[in-house]
Amino acid sequence: MLNKNIFIVIIALASTVAFGCKKIYQVEEVHTYETVEEKPGGGNAGGNDNEIRVMSYDINYTNRAFKGTNTGVLDIEAVADVINSNKADVVCMRQVDKFTTRGQMDIDQASVLANLTGMKYFYAPARTVSGGETGNAVLSRYPILESENMKLFTEGNDEARCAAIVVLDLGSGKKVRVVSTQLEFAKEASRLKEIEELKIRIKTDDMPSILAGNMTANVGTTSFNKLTEAFVLYTTETPLATFSYPNPTTVSDYIFYSSEAHFKVANFYIAGYTPNRHVPLIVDFELK
Repeated sequence: MLNKNIFIVIIALASTVAFGCKKIYQVEEVHTYETVEEKPGGGNAGGNDNEIRVMSYDINYTNRAFKGTNTGVLDIEAVADVINSNKADVVCMRQVDKFTTRGQMDIDQASVLANLTGMKYFYAPARTVSGGETGNAVLSRYPILESENMKLFTEGNDEARCAAIVVLDLGSGKKVRVVSTQLEFAKEASRLKEIEELKIRIKTDDMPSILAGNMTANVGTTSFNKLTEAFVLYTTETPLATFSYPNPTTVSDYIFYSSEAHFKVANFYIAGYTPNRHVPLIVDFELK
């Protein structure tokens, strides 16, 4: 539930121009941050162990954007602030880098974000890039009981894809499987095979499961229809647009769940601010 207290922040970005080492400062437009009420209890989403707040967030290797365009200025602290301010219990992330050179930020981003948010994490690299790795990750305020890097179908020289899969201990004997992924962008035939692989993996048992990520599946496409046949979408209305900030018009992030017998959606919204082009999608679930 969103709090009506709103405050205003102006952010300055600094970048260095080669050869002259001249600093150029770009000032973003004024943003309003919507703060989220923190409730007592087991999960930040609510007052007992049956409630969980899930965020789907393409962090774009923490590359700051200015009016929808990447700047090359990296700001992992700002990404952590978005996660913390929205009181997420679980964060499913994409484009998470580990020891890459792009952007001159040679760090393990999943590990650093876990430290900045006080959460546990699992990182699943999908492919090599810029001298390191990029992939999917899950941050969790709950203990991680199991973890798996599931390699997804890849054709020829297409970008390798994977899914970060974890099983979380919510306490009182309750377990939830969470899957974070980014599916094939260009070829629907490959994407359909990836969806089938995820369906088989998630539906192998009756464990309550949440699937979140960039499915690159527009509403009404064969890929979207296959996803909604296998899983339950967080809304029965048009999904919220999450790309690109500050005026998102494209549906990029989706959150699905295994069955209405497992979950009830209590609330959903997009974050009021993001430092990059992708706006996080947040869904509050109640376990049945």
